[in-house]
Amino acid sequence: MVIEPLHPLEHRVLSRIGKGDSVEKLCKKTGLKRDEVMRALQWLKTKKMISLHEKILEQISLTIMGKSYVKNGLPETRFLELLPATMGELRSKLEPQEFNVSMGTLKRQGEISVEKGVVRTTAVGKKRLKLKRADNLLAKVEGLYYHRLRGDERKTVDSLKKRGIVRVAVKKVRTATITQSGKKARATSVQGVERLTHRMLSTGSWKDKTFRPYNINDPVSRVAMGKKQPYRRFLDELKTKLISLGFKQMSGPIVEMSFFNCDALYMPQNHVARGIHDLYFIEKPRKGSLAGYQNVVEKVAKAHETGVAGSTGWGYKFSIEETRKLILRSQGTSLSARWLMDKPEIPGKYFAMVRCFRPDVVDAMHNAEFFQVEGIILGEKLGLRDLFGVLKMFATEVAGIKKYRITPGYFPFTEPSAELHGWFNGKWIEIGGSGIFRPELTRPLGVEVPIIAWGLGLDRQFMMAKGIKDIRYLFSQDIDWLREATV
Repeated sequence: MVIEPLHPLEHRVLSRIGKGDSVEKLCKKTGLKRDEVMRALQWLKTKKMISLHEKILEQISLTIMGKSYVKNGLPETRFLELLPATMGELRSKLEPQEFNVSMGTLKRQGEISVEKGVVRTTAVGKKRLKLKRADNLLAKVEGLYYHRLRGDERKTVDSLKKRGIVRVAVKKVRTATITQSGKKARATSVQGVERLTHRMLSTGSWKDKTFRPYNINDPVSRVAMGKKQPYRRFLDELKTKLISLGFKQMSGPIVEMSFFNCDALYMPQNHVARGIHDLYFIEKPRKGSLAGYQNVVEKVAKAHETGVAGSTGWGYKFSIEETRKLILRSQGTSLSARWLMDKPEIPGKYFAMVRCFRPDVVDAMHNAEFFQVEGIILGEKLGLRDLFGVLKMFATEVAGIKKYRITPGYFPFTEPSAELHGWFNGKWIEIGGSGIFRPELTRPLGVEVPIIAWGLGLDRQFMMAKGIKDIRYLFSQDIDWLREATV
């Protein structure tokens, strides 16, 4: 067996390694830093000179309170040392919490007695004070592993943990054991020279040196490169794609008036989706101003009360005060309502990617706030075929799914209406709604041509594209996922 020259770190670790040495122990033996020892161990493992083992152990450490008690003694020990004493004397020399804990614990365990206001130590208490088992254990418990404690020591540590004096944390412990190949290498190996220097060349000493060969298969340290958060990048790429397709971006406020979020979209004021279970209402201020929109408000009110373009409307008395209520935007379609009032280009294509808010029960597929991609296309002779083509694009190119379906739906502001579903994780998942805006919506806003519209959940599309099964993971702080997630 030919033993190749070792890296200086390998040589140093291999020459000092014993049976089952932990990384911490090897750091002390070699004088190397932890990352240097780990690097050497990985190299030696690749060469089969050592075997590495990993255990999950519980390690004990002191809290700030615990460190204070190591220095000054446990409260119950100091309590006993003050006896005999009156209640008043004890209260004056101990903190209120220490007095209460010590009094209750020692009395419950029969270590003190109270007679005529004087606290005295019992025989059990005197034995405790003499042995000071808990104090002695506390002084040496820092860094110990829980499994190495005896039964009575474990009970003491459990008690100290409940009181917040010590903490027990899970820790990965790595140990290394030298193999037969490693033992042979240790006996015969030499430390190879790492690099050729100018002095070696000028003196010719390089001829007598043994150089360590490069091993391109050696594991290297991982470099965590900076990059965008995966979901943020997904949103930016979709925005770029839509703009390249000729769409213009819409914008609008997060805190919106009910008029733009509901009324202008021909949603009746007694609609169930306008209650506290589906909208977040702003407490202060409760209402906004519709100054400058009076003409549009009157037309929208008429559409609700008596109808427009041949419809009969919803047949109720429209409330202006209801329209002024401030809410957190519940749907991206509120931006479409604002944009249509501002005389958009015809033909024209518009989109928005906005944060929406709904009081929903948070689970794997629902969140109280979510991103929605809202879009409208205005033009003559637009119909369902055009809408279905757009929905197909989002399903296949954005969500990246092969199996999708478009089903009939209902929304107050579109007719006909359609829902987009994608097959994901073994079931059909709703991606969002769409349809052709009703004349009752478009005419009061000053638009005469057909408009196809959609509002699709971007969070779910990203989940489908990346195979994520829990929507909450999109905003995870899991550093491994953030580094490894493909973009």
